[in-house]
Amino acid sequence: MSLAVIMVFLPLLGAAICGLVWRWIGEGLAIWTATCASLISALLAWSVFLNVSGPVDVAVLGSWLVSGSIGLDWAVRVDRVSMLCAVTITSVTALVAVYSHRGLRCEDHFDPDTVYRPRFFAALLWLCFAGLILVMSHNLAQLLAGWGGVTLGVMLMMGFRDRTTNATKAATGAAVVFALAGMMMGLAAAILFLQFDALRFDDIAVLSPGANTVALFGAAWPTTNIVAALLVAAALLSAAQFPFQSWLLAGVDTPSPAMALVQSTILPMASLFVLLRFFPVLEFAPNVMVWLMVFGIATALFGGLCALVQTDIRQALACIGVAQLGLIFAAVGLGAPTVALWQAVIFAAHQSVLILGAGSVVRAMGGASDLGAFGGLRAKMPVTFWAMVAGALSTAGIGLPGLTVGFAGFAPRTALAEVAASAGPPWVLAALGVGSLVLACAVTRVVILCFMGPARGPKEAHKSATESAGAMLAPLGVLAVVCVIGGVFWQGSFYHQPQQVSVWFGQTEVALAPKEAVAKDKDNLPTPVPAQQAGLVWTKGGAVLQNARAVPATASLAVWGAGLLGLLLAFGWVPRMDLGRRSSTSPVRRYFSQAGGLDRVWDRLVGIPAQWFGRTLGRWGDDWVFDGVAQAMAGLLAKAFQGRPGAHFTFVMAVVLGIMGLVIWITGMGVS
Repeated sequence: MSLAVIMVFLPLLGAAICGLVWRWIGEGLAIWTATCASLISALLAWSVFLNVSGPVDVAVLGSWLVSGSIGLDWAVRVDRVSMLCAVTITSVTALVAVYSHRGLRCEDHFDPDTVYRPRFFAALLWLCFAGLILVMSHNLAQLLAGWGGVTLGVMLMMGFRDRTTNATKAATGAAVVFALAGMMMGLAAAILFLQFDALRFDDIAVLSPGANTVALFGAAWPTTNIVAALLVAAALLSAAQFPFQSWLLAGVDTPSPAMALVQSTILPMASLFVLLRFFPVLEFAPNVMVWLMVFGIATALFGGLCALVQTDIRQALACIGVAQLGLIFAAVGLGAPTVALWQAVIFAAHQSVLILGAGSVVRAMGGASDLGAFGGLRAKMPVTFWAMVAGALSTAGIGLPGLTVGFAGFAPRTALAEVAASAGPPWVLAALGVGSLVLACAVTRVVILCFMGPARGPKEAHKSATESAGAMLAPLGVLAVVCVIGGVFWQGSFYHQPQQVSVWFGQTEVALAPKEAVAKDKDNLPTPVPAQQAGLVWTKGGAVLQNARAVPATASLAVWGAGLLGLLLAFGWVPRMDLGRRSSTSPVRRYFSQAGGLDRVWDRLVGIPAQWFGRTLGRWGDDWVFDGVAQAMAGLLAKAFQGRPGAHFTFVMAVVLGIMGLVIWITGMGVS
């Protein structure tokens, strides 16, 4: 457990050195210290993960909050779910840190004398630390604290190039979305605490609120439906699912290393972790699970179609990532959390290699990100080309059907197909096949336009294009290897062998405690198997996996064939039609190229009202009410004492009057 604690706090140490001490020790030493901290944290995460047994292990660092019936400890929870998330976060952070030594170039966005690299590494490691606090939390308060840290980190990374409009828009959108998601999770935590007086995850797993109700709008609603709806809405918001994807697609000015960590790792791990920790509650809200599945499938289709017509490589990859996140949430909605987690781990690898590879291409082309300006780079950038090919084939789910051997994304995709065929209506499998086809076509299109065909765009940029430096190629090589062979590991533990899945995740089946028993005798609740020993509480896990394994092979074969067909269609469609119709005014193409036009809806619903509210509050509230009252009172007092109501006098009098008013209110209301 001491290794797990060191693993969590090493990124915080690196962030503090880069953010606070770099002026005294130098920029280079600070950056290398942060990089070493991320690498050591990743190695420790792998060491802890490989030695984790099924049951949960908790290291209490200290008492955090004790008040009445509330007793919260600051603790590190180690189980299979938390360590899978931790390994993914720390590994991608370490690779991104190494890549950023040569791949982070933002001179065009800052003044010549501005030192920006320590700030980037500080934000990078802070985001890693906050993500670890989130996924290794032991109670809801610690979860919300980690969520707040992730909100700050995502905002800093998305808005790193803060002098551009798109970066500011993306950072503002990220802050608003994550704040709203945090409020929803906080409300869900409050409901669970008021219902059961429990804030720890193991207590919540035992006290599943399936028989309880919440009074809302004059009616009694099942607690599970309210809590599950709040958690699902928070997850959909934070993961940029349809129709909330506009804030993520606005991040075209976000540096590639930052986007790789945020989109491929933080978004899926943070949002999915929340759903997995509360999965016992979700299981008792089947209607909410159905809506989660519907939103996931819709996002997969919509994101893939948007990616097919994007002209900017970063926006195309963002749409591809959003589509894959939709498939992950669809797996949760179908009742297969281990399949969703398997997909998320593999998604972190192939989405990272695609985004980092795209960053290398953009850097080699002098900053150009238009897909129409690329082509002919295969010979100039062979390592980047083959790394992105591996990532594209993993994204498309290419493999050998019937043998569960293929690229990393093949086995999780076929597992999702079998779960969809057994647990969902027929249209779900059909929609999954169409989504796989569109996704494979979209990701293949990006590789074709980047590396194949004749050179397009400025000739000077093509002549000067060269392969990336070794510090950038090493992370690409590691991620490419994971994309090729990563799917062969732990197949039985994630899906193929239900009994092994149960042992690996330390699952337990918890009987639903009656409401009367919860109210009368909380200490003697019936617990057939102690939930404190469960890494994942999944009451229907055995039945779901066994039914999925009994599905005929035609289901997974159909989804695999759809991905292969999408890949082949891209080779026949892109060279002849894509470039020739880039300027097309087709309403359908324009609709999907603008991501459904929802960015304008987002601006009208959130951006413009927020700006109006800020201006109005500043004009009416600040200038007229606060400053006006303070100026008036200061003027009267100044005349009484024959003084002058200057700016400092006004400020002091405003503070004094505020303190006096607060004291009067506390005294009169009897607040203790």
